[in-house]
Amino acid sequence: MSRSLAPVLLALLAPLAFVRPALAEESPADALMTGKGPAIVSLKFVQKSADAESSATALGVVIDPSGFVMLADADLGGAEEKVVDLKALFGNDPQEWEAVVVARDKSLSLAYVQILGLAGKTLASVDLAAAAEPRVGGDYFGVWREGRGFDYATAHGRVYVTGKVEKPRAMWGVGGEFAWTGLPVFDAAGKVVGVLASQESSAGASEEDGTDTKTFLLPLADVRKSAEQAKKRVADVVAKAEAAKQDAAGEAKPDAPKAPEGPKAPEAPKAPEQPK
Repeated sequence: MSRSLAPVLLALLAPLAFVRPALAEESPADALMTGKGPAIVSLKFVQKSADAESSATALGVVIDPSGFVMLADADLGGAEEKVVDLKALFGNDPQEWEAVVVARDKSLSLAYVQILGLAGKTLASVDLAAAAEPRVGGDYFGVWREGRGFDYATAHGRVYVTGKVEKPRAMWGVGGEFAWTGLPVFDAAGKVVGVLASQESSAGASEEDGTDTKTFLLPLADVRKSAEQAKKRVADVVAKAEAAKQDAAGEAKPDAPKAPEGPKAPEAPKAPEQPK
């Protein structure tokens, strides 16, 4: 290399030594899992019927920082089944929090649960008021959690709005990878566009003159109205649950042992009988 060219080449190459690879920008999915994932809670409980009981799990979303949770009604079982020993888990934290079923909206196929014992603890939640209108052909996202065997990790899936129906109510048809009913769907900016729920067709409207059940995206106006009605019952339901807990604790408490009886005073000697 000519000595005369060396300074020129060094001058050209010197800036490259300080060039760093550009950092990859966070994708909308990453942002959603980071921002909305903490509001997705795992639920475990026991379903009891007249002649059997079984363990079950579900996913819900915290929609109020006080611990008010929404989930799919079908996850709690049928009308003949009773939900007992309901617990909520946050992420992979092993602590279990007691919870109670507040209301079940059969019309929208949604249910509501209140987490107990938070003592003023403020939870991450999804604000249903921060909403956006879905559009047909739109590309959206849902966030869920894996099970215990996979460390309750957050995951996401795409949701596509395929069309809109007006009966039995206005709602949007969906397709894609995300199908967790009872959970919200977000746009790329993190705004809620609706909630997935199983819905029955109008009676007699199917080809077999029965009903058909499919998953649709519910309008947020309907979901908010349902949640507001359910939240009015929280104080009463929680009070009853606490009273029942205290009653159960009282029944389980063993009776206090009786104090030992003191020694009896000796009986006074009888007077001798007079001779007849």
